[in-house]
Parts: sequence; C-alpha cells; structure tokens
Amino acid sequence: MQELERRKAAVVERWYFARTKAEATPLVHVGFDLLPPVPLTASELQAAVGNALHSLPELHPFLSSRVLFHDGSQELELVRVQDTFSTSDVLGVSTEPVFEHALDEQLRTTFDLDGRLWGAWLHLPPSSLSPEVKYTRAYAAVYIHHALADGVAVCGVARTLVLLLNDPALSLPTPQGGLPLPLDARVNIKPSLSALGSAVFTAYVHPRLPALLTSLYEPRTTPWTGAALMPPLPRRSLHKIVQLPPAQLSQLLHLGRKNGVTFTALLHTLMWSAVSPLVNAETQHLYTSVPASLLPLMYPSPSQPAPVGGCYVSPIHYHGPPSPPSETLDEFLARCKVYAKHLKDPSVLVSGVQAWGLVGMLSYEGIIRYLRKRFVSGEGRNSYSISNLRNVAFSAEQVRGGWIPERAVFTQPMLGSSATLLADVVSVSVEGREGEGQGCTVVFCWEEGVLTEQEAEGIVQRTREGWEWVLREADTQGA
Repeated sequence: MQELERRKAAVVERWYFARTKAEATPLVHVGFDLLPPVPLTASELQAAVGNALHSLPELHPFLSSRVLFHDGSQELELVRVQDTFSTSDVLGVSTEPVFEHALDEQLRTTFDLDGRLWGAWLHLPPSSLSPEVKYTRAYAAVYIHHALADGVAVCGVARTLVLLLNDPALSLPTPQGGLPLPLDARVNIKPSLSALGSAVFTAYVHPRLPALLTSLYEPRTTPWTGAALMPPLPRRSLHKIVQLPPAQLSQLLHLGRKNGVTFTALLHTLMWSAVSPLVNAETQHLYTSVPASLLPLMYPSPSQPAPVGGCYVSPIHYHGPPSPPSETLDEFLARCKVYAKHLKDPSVLVSGVQAWGLVGMLSYEGIIRYLRKRFVSGEGRNSYSISNLRNVAFSAEQVRGGWIPERAVFTQPMLGSSATLLADVVSVSVEGREGEGQGCTVVFCWEEGVLTEQEAEGIVQRTREGWEWVLREADTQGA
C-alpha cells in the first residue's frame, strides 16, 4: 500500500475503533436554501421558522429526549414537550458567510449531553441595509445529536419544518415511541429468520445476558449516551477557501455547455490531476470525491441558469495509474466526459457504498432517490430497512406556492469511512449561483494526518493553475 493510502487507513482505523464505544462526530445535519412565497424581513423570517420549530417535537416525539444522570451513568429518556421546550433554546440566527459558518459550526460544535440535543440555524445573507430589508432567500438547517436520530430521520424533521412553514396547522402521523433505527443497522427489508432472530436477540436476549457475555457482543445500533468511555478527539478536517471570480466562472460554464461537460466534471478532473503527483502510479487505488448539485449540474442546459453549488458526493474509484497531464484542451475535455459518464453510472455509487459505507455528504434529493432505489429495493450487498423514506422526500405538490427548499446540504457522520465535510483524501465543495455576478467559492477539505499542509496547499495551487490553463487554452482556440 502506498504512503497516502496508509496514512488514510491509519487515521480511519484509530478513529473508527474509538467510536465503537463513543461517537466522535455527534451531529447529523440537514440544511437547505429556503425561498419564502413573498419577501420577508429578518424578524418575520425568524418568527415563521420559530413557530414551525415549536411544533416539531409534537410531530417527532424523539426530539423531546434529554439525558438523565443516574449514579454517574447517563441514559436517554423521553420527557414531555411542554416541560422542556422553547423556541429560543434551539433557534440560532447568523449573518456570517454561509459556507464558512457551516464549516466552523459543523466541525467545531460539540454537544453537552446534559443540554438540548437538537437545534436549528437560520442564516440571513449579510446586508448593510435597514433592519426592515426584505429577503427572498434564507438558509435554514436542522441538526440533531446522533444518539437521537440517523440521517433519514433528520431529513424527515427538515421536511416537516418546510411543511409546517406552508401549513402551521399540519397534523402528521407520529411514531409510537422508540429511537429511530440508524442507517447502518444493516437490517434487510425482506423478512428472514436470521433478521428476525437478530432483532429478537438484540431487543430481548442480549439485555439479560451476564456482563461477561454482553461484552463479547455489542450491537452497533446502540447509540452512545455517555455511559461508556468519553468521546475520543474527532478527526480534524482542515479547509482552504478559494474564490473563483465571476468572469472565470462564466467562462468555465460556457466552455462546459459548449462541449457538453458539467462544471462538476471540469472541477473534478482538475482536482484529480492535482492529486495525481501524490499517488504511486503502480499501486494507485484511490477514492476521490467532488460535491455537486445532483440534477442541474449533471445535465447542463443553456436555457436556464444552473446552480453552481451543492453537496452531492460521488465516490470515483480509479484503477491503474492516473492519466498524464493533458497536453491539449481537447484531451482535457475528453477526460472530463469520461468522468461525467462515470458519475452517471449507478454501479459506481453501489461499489462506493459497498466499499466504504454510505457517503458522508449528499444532496437531500440525492440521498433519498439513491437510498430508495439502491437499498429499499434490496440491491447491492447491504440492504437497509428504511420504512419512512416515502415520508422524507420533498414533494413539488406539497410546497407549490409556498416555502420552497433548494440545494440541500446533508451530512451523515455515522460510518467510520466518512467524516463531516470530508470524503476521502481530499474533497471540494462549491458555493455560488450563476447569474448573481459574485463568482463562486471553492472549499478544499482534507484530513489532518492524511495530507500535510504542504501537500494540501500543492493540490489547491495545482487546481487553481489548472482552471487558469483551461481558460487560456479556450481563449487561444477562440481567437
């Protein structure tokens, strides 16, 4: 195994072993752009979201959980909503830049288990105007401690929040109790004696076994509630933010549409070329990932502006040595097209999940469509019992004429192979929207202990030089 992979494996192994006893990354987070039906002031936005939040625990009773202490141990207990909940406890409002705010909060926030186990953000774009300025867009997010909910459950809470914004008197069927089943419970949807036996053993037999025997079998579905060891230090993700000017962004988008290549494919191919010098060509066996909005970027259309940002990660598995640096623009675009075709291949996603588990960061619609198609159907090596998927996805009919969610961000830090905002050796996120005249922000993420500062800086610099080279070549050919 070459050095880069050995570093990654060592970091993952240490971290994953530690979090079998205690969770290192406690947040599961779903965020999305909100487009209100009419422009609203900051106070009106906050009031609307606050009123919707106040009803969430009634529709999702597990949000009423708190941690109680009993003789030095801790356990989760459901408590009455009216005794513990107020909107001010969970709603935070910020006007910081969206991506930096999300990165800092997501990577640095730790939860005090004695306090509130869930919350929400409302991000308002910075404005120098009066307090009565009206917003047509805001960024909202719901985050929940992993001990209470998995990613699908948090997606369901986020969906309910949007539905409540459209219909404050909303009434939904609520579960009868119990904690949501984690996504990695690995329960097959098809009835079988082994699945039934495992469920019975976990629920009834295991709790009654002597301590010596229970230490030999610890179900992964049991969330950490503080009764075991203290949480290990989380894997630390570092990031560098690079601005892509409006003129360059416009040129790259135009070049992509002209050649039938998405901005995602352009950026990923550039990044892969930048990573290649660190990879041993003989033993190369590396996953890289690039977040992208699932549909608008995969299918570029000159007829309507496409969002430039998003958070869908596709694991791309390369076999053999990486391609040499492109000598011509045509060769580079040809490699982009190969990647774009690879990205649309469902088997790529299946192989990524089978090798690494669920990817750590997906678009809202992307994860729902992907999980429903690939896991609820029972395809692939692992199938999951996700009975509430039909209640999770946003519906155009449900939000038509009202609050509309867009370009969701989803983080699911449940499996050892995926850290928050970090897929593998290096990942890149893009924030921006075509037509706003502000270019876009490219955020490179890497993991401490896998890449050195110098190696990461080299990747960023080579990627930046790559898109400048592409633009120069395009100008030369155009002339």
